[in-house]
This record gives sequence, C-alpha cells and structure tokens, in this order.
Amino acid sequence: MVFIDPPYKSQQAERIIRELGRVEVVSPGGMLVAEASAADRLPEAVSLFTLVDRRSYGEAGFWFYVQGEADTEARSQESGVRSEKPEDYSAF
Repeated sequence: MVFIDPPYKSQQAERIIRELGRVEVVSPGGMLVAEASAADRLPEAVSLFTLVDRRSYGEAGFWFYVQGEADTEARSQESGVRSEKPEDYSAF
C-alpha cells in the first residue's frame, strides 16, 4: 500500500499518482490511497490505477485506488468472462 498526502490545494495528487503508475511502484492489485482536500476532484482512473472508493471526513478527502483494476475489467469484457474483484474494498 502506498499513501500520498500532497499539500492541500496544490492540485498535485493526480500528477503524483500518474508518476507512480509510470514507474510501477505499486504491485498489481496493490492499493494507493491519496489524501487531498475534500473539495478536490480526482479521476476514476489514473495511469495504472482505478478508483474503488472515496471518503470525506470534514475537509479531508481520501481516494482509494487499486493498481490494475481497469486492465482486468477490460480483459474480462473482451473475453466475455466476468471477473470478480479479489477483495471487498467497501470496508475502507
């Protein structure tokens, strides 16, 4: 698991996530958690990562991404086989 917490209002979270995907620091199926201002908007997919949950606590926002989810989903759609997610991320 990788946790990033760039300075609030810096708008750096998406850039950092993209860079982590480029250098492949997170293993397939691994989680990346980004903390930013709850008012920020981060995309549902960034580089190798797919958003699986988002939480807000006051002014803090947390985005939970899994590496490889988008690729797995695309492959299952191509093959016609529905893949089940390996873990239930709703507990976050």
